[in-house]
Amino acid sequence: MISCHMGARLAGQDAREDLFRGAGGTGAPSWSALRGHCGMDDSDQRILETFAARVRGQFPEARVWAFGSRARGEGEWDSDFDVCVVLGRLDAAADQVLSEIAWEVGFAHDRVITTIPFSRDQFERGPFSESALVQTIRREGVAA
Repeated sequence: MISCHMGARLAGQDAREDLFRGAGGTGAPSWSALRGHCGMDDSDQRILETFAARVRGQFPEARVWAFGSRARGEGEWDSDFDVCVVLGRLDAAADQVLSEIAWEVGFAHDRVITTIPFSRDQFERGPFSESALVQTIRREGVAA
């Protein structure tokens, strides 16, 4: 299921925090509640769902968000597909697996998927947590 963080601004801070944490602790909030607030087209939504399912097949705790022009529905035919992946622990082997999944899913769907991986600590508490990039993902990201 996919959820749009942009819709959380409409529902207030508590809803934004619920979206960020994920409904019921699953890490995958309900897309149907906010479907009307996302700009992402149906094809890109399906690609994000496919990518997230493949990632969670290897890393069940993974949190996945699309962000950037495709998430906003502003992507051109040649725009890359920016995806943030947060794992409990990130190392070179995990990064390689994410790159391979991104290539395979992207190739199958004629997209270049660019992954931006973080460990949970980096994303939630480290210096990156205050970066403009992470703030944009939290504010505008489409969670899978």
